[in-house]
Amino acid sequence: MSKNVLILLASRGRGGVEKRFINYVCYLANKNESSHTYSFLVNRNILLDSEYAVLLQSKRVKLITYKNIRIGNLRRLNTSANVVSFYLKVLFLQKKNHFDVVHFSTFTSLHVFKMFKNSRKLVSVYTGFYPSLNYKLKHKLFQRSIYKTHYDCLSPLISDQLISTTAIAPKYVHTSPGSFIDLKNTQTKVEEKENKIVFLGGLNDQKGLNLLIKLIENWDKISGHYFLDILGKGKGKEEVIEKINLLHLNNQIKLSYTDDPKRFLRKSKIFLSLQKGENYPSQSLLEAMACKNAVIATDVGHTYKLVDDSNGIRINNSAESIITGINTIIKKIENDNSLFENSRKKVLNNHSIEQFDAYLSSIYNELYK
Repeated sequence: MSKNVLILLASRGRGGVEKRFINYVCYLANKNESSHTYSFLVNRNILLDSEYAVLLQSKRVKLITYKNIRIGNLRRLNTSANVVSFYLKVLFLQKKNHFDVVHFSTFTSLHVFKMFKNSRKLVSVYTGFYPSLNYKLKHKLFQRSIYKTHYDCLSPLISDQLISTTAIAPKYVHTSPGSFIDLKNTQTKVEEKENKIVFLGGLNDQKGLNLLIKLIENWDKISGHYFLDILGKGKGKEEVIEKINLLHLNNQIKLSYTDDPKRFLRKSKIFLSLQKGENYPSQSLLEAMACKNAVIATDVGHTYKLVDDSNGIRINNSAESIITGINTIIKKIENDNSLFENSRKKVLNNHSIEQFDAYLSSIYNELYK
């Protein structure tokens, strides 16, 4: 049965979660047929112009946008202003429309949870880092939403913690069959790759900053003539720069930031996924695998579902482990391209947007059983 679905994406920044849902809605906009009708409320500031054009022209998805508000340099005032901007847009939308299903794709979207009293609700829970998730689960906005609401969890680890930490019944908790990425611009030829290793992510403890620092400190132990591209920003940026300069590694290790990571990933041979709590199913990791990178990942959570001996190696959180892991992979790929090809196959075979669409559509239908 067709449902009128509103997908809410309330966010001021564009990270993996935001990219995932924007890609999904763009996919819906281009589908020839759809089981449901969709509206998409999103911050205009996080949409690329190409995405905005696709959604604006779509007859299958109604696009509703709001914008960031900036009042001087007062952070709290700007945050409050953005919440008010989002709230007013939802208030107008809610009074003019009836939605069978409202999908809160981020926790920040829950600010307007009570406004949709007559709609069935789905909340996406996407973070697998324990301190962060525990804080959000205990937040009053989340606690008031738990009854008879369904939950879309990005990984089994998150599903298990959601059930054990809250009063939510298991029948309301769903685990995504995987994630997906936009495969555009991921195809590459192995023979055109360079001796480069890429780290892509926020420069913070959650993303593996400490292990990255250990790698920089021991860079002289890496076999062969390899270069490291660190693509990220965050509170650890100055520490990374200081280490690179102190060890005179400016010609071998580069720190930068890009809105087009695939440009680097198509050229690199090895990708580092060093997250502290969970690498599965990281958007950056999936993009790297689709671009045919061998992977070195911390052995946490359900990382084993993406990284095994066929496409990389899992390591522990130590300098010795990451150095040994990199040197092992460098030796393996000298005369064997199978790790590159296997990485891409894992993404194509197990993490398609079609699978995710069928999964979400089934939940929307289940909300009315």
